[in-house]
Amino acid sequence: MPSPSMSGGLNKATRDKMSLKQDPDLEAATWEEALAELQSGWIWQAPKVEDDFRVFARRFGISQNGKIRVIDDCSCCGLNATVGTVEKFIVHAIDRMASMLAYALGLSKDHCMSLCGRTYDLKAAYKQFPVACQDREFLRMYVNQPGVAELTAVGLNALPFGAIGSVAAFLRVSTSVWMLGVVALKVIWTAFFDDYSVVTKTSLQKNVAFAVQSLFGLLGLTYATEGKKAPDFSPTFNMLGLVVDMTGFKDKVIKIGHTAKRIQELVESLDTVTAANLLCPKEAERLRGRMNFFEGYAFGRGPAQAVKLLDRQARAGLND
Repeated sequence: MPSPSMSGGLNKATRDKMSLKQDPDLEAATWEEALAELQSGWIWQAPKVEDDFRVFARRFGISQNGKIRVIDDCSCCGLNATVGTVEKFIVHAIDRMASMLAYALGLSKDHCMSLCGRTYDLKAAYKQFPVACQDREFLRMYVNQPGVAELTAVGLNALPFGAIGSVAAFLRVSTSVWMLGVVALKVIWTAFFDDYSVVTKTSLQKNVAFAVQSLFGLLGLTYATEGKKAPDFSPTFNMLGLVVDMTGFKDKVIKIGHTAKRIQELVESLDTVTAANLLCPKEAERLRGRMNFFEGYAFGRGPAQAVKLLDRQARAGLND
């Protein structure tokens, strides 16, 4: 943790940043999220005056893809600068699933066998894990309450999303859950932070669903059970923004591609730019992000060079 001599200056800098008010809608949404977390017990309202040494992070909201996302900034108080890891964490991207499916294709001798899969999504994943008792007394977080000049300070019972230590702690747990499924349940699945993608024989899908859901239940993990994040097992399923199509498994063919929604978003962005013959910096950054995602799953360096060219043009400004 930052030393007491440093924390005074850092905490003052945090208060100064919080004094710059956000858009009223963002501020209201951020406060509503704080109230919801207070109700859930993930945070608690701290006393206005505390004698012991504390560092103060800050909470604010940003607008992203039409939604308001709450950010916990644990860098401003120096907390993130005190944390490091000695191990290299591994998350299972689509290449891990692709390699497992390719291996399954080579093993299969049953020409009538079919596969299905789905992705399980943990709900409020970071919030399901507590802050260590010896650490929770050192950190507080400021949040602006609409219509109130004085800052509100809260303490944290659950892992804050913006702390580097939270990422490391969560990935250790996430990987451990994945390993339990592989070793104890013999499940074919991957773990990408809070997303667990499972593949099984169609004839065993009920057994695998029971095994995975029982494992989550035994560990006290809450996952989505309804809505678009709780799909049924299917020969075609979404994983990490991509579509895994196993309908051709009998013919030794598995296809992995982009979702129709992402394709439509990219096409509409490109059409908008070409129609206007104008590429403003903000739209260029958005377009570059989408292009990078698409390029990341293409072979060769050609697409990467094209994206670099787009980046240079975006920074320079592209118009008539």
